[in-house]
Amino acid sequence: MTDRLKSALALFDSKAHKAAPSTTVPVKQSAAATDDVEEPIPVGHLLKLVQRNVQRSFGVLRVQGEVSDFKPWRSGHWYFGLKDR
Repeated sequence: MTDRLKSALALFDSKAHKAAPSTTVPVKQSAAATDDVEEPIPVGHLLKLVQRNVQRSFGVLRVQGEVSDFKPWRSGHWYFGLKDR
């Protein structure tokens, strides 16, 4: 595991994760699964965990940066990247 990934995962308080029962996802153990390998979680579940933990850690959050690769879609959604200036 890289240092960058470790620091990103450090944002998630294991107590907060355990305290929220809605964050658990039932998974079937595959025949190839071992005790030291965790089953993957759905992307949507990961995004909910990230959102919940960022909101708990920071509350209202303002970000300053430069918008790149802006793409407006017919659906009305806007997609873009954010980067430091």
